[in-house]
Amino acid sequence: MNELYEDYYKEKDLVFNTEYQRSEVWNLKKKQKLIDSIIKEYNLGMIFLRRNEENYFEVLDGQQRLKSIFKFLENEYPTSGEWTPEVGKKTFEELKDVSGVYAKFIAFKINVAFVENADDETTSDIFLRLQEGMPLNTAEKLNAMRGEMHKTILDLSKHQFIKNTSIKDHRFAHRLLAAQIFSLELNSDFDLMNFPDIKFANLQDIYEKYTFKEPPRYVLNNIKRNFNFLNKSFGDKAKVISRRGDFIPIYLLSSYLGKKYVTSGINEDFVNFTIEFLAKVESIKVQDKLIAPENIPYRDFKSWRSAGALSSRSFRERFKIILGKFLENYSDIRLKDTNRSFDYGQKMAIYYKDNGLCKICGKEVSFDEAEIDHVIPWSEGGTTTVNNGQLVCPTCNRSKGNRS
Repeated sequence: MNELYEDYYKEKDLVFNTEYQRSEVWNLKKKQKLIDSIIKEYNLGMIFLRRNEENYFEVLDGQQRLKSIFKFLENEYPTSGEWTPEVGKKTFEELKDVSGVYAKFIAFKINVAFVENADDETTSDIFLRLQEGMPLNTAEKLNAMRGEMHKTILDLSKHQFIKNTSIKDHRFAHRLLAAQIFSLELNSDFDLMNFPDIKFANLQDIYEKYTFKEPPRYVLNNIKRNFNFLNKSFGDKAKVISRRGDFIPIYLLSSYLGKKYVTSGINEDFVNFTIEFLAKVESIKVQDKLIAPENIPYRDFKSWRSAGALSSRSFRERFKIILGKFLENYSDIRLKDTNRSFDYGQKMAIYYKDNGLCKICGKEVSFDEAEIDHVIPWSEGGTTTVNNGQLVCPTCNRSKGNRS
């Protein structure tokens, strides 16, 4: 062990390559258990090192174990009186005073296997096979896959907007967000409100499909355009976004508005809406049965955020809510396609605005049954905006005809 530390790590011939390895995730208790195992001379298993083209050794498997050992050798934490009562709470330097333990610790043998002449693809494959049965999360599994998709996601994850949020990049969280966004942009049908599941298997399929060929350029351009809009709008205020379950609906709202609406000049409105919306969501308790009607959408959003958060239905329901509330608040925003029909988001906003009641007869109408009518008829110059829309039941809409 001393040779590995002195001759390789301290001489910087041993490196931790986080491009396919996970970041540091062991807590103090787990590190102390490892040190106790060494003192008790337990087998720590095999460490796998890969010699790269620069003649350095990269840790292919065993990063957590080696980092824990090296940090103990550098006196960054002590042993545990709970796990190693015969030693007590001592740093490595203080271990010298414990008869026999220090020498035994230094002489401890670590089994090392060297991987030679392996390219990145082979290395990633070896890493994934070594981790079978190990608790790697989705982001770490995806990060170990190489190819064009990996490069694209790495680039997107470095965008300033993601960095400005309060979402910590722990265990490649930013790369996972970028991969999920890419999947949603690639496979969603905004007109039909159809969104894909973004669980590991679905994301893995995309990574494998675009291993040797570049992912669709239009998807990448869409995402960068939306990230640029969000970064310009929020700036440092992006720190209000602290949950991954909020990040994606906010992104989808930006993407949808950019595709469907005239968005020039709405940056400040978008930020103000987001801050207010997230505050209302957090103020609601999902378990409260007595809740004001106007707060039901926020409760439903919070409920869907915690239940099946990666499913297509969860995305659809959360997106419908945030889109409807935005268009309800900013009811004058105009569609790019100035046609007669109200779009899905406008229908949702008007449904919220009119509390699910027909504006002519006062009858309660379900969302699926509800129809949206121009207050000032289209034929008389009425605009297709939330302000000029009203909720009506099918019967009243037929009888109203073209009258204001």
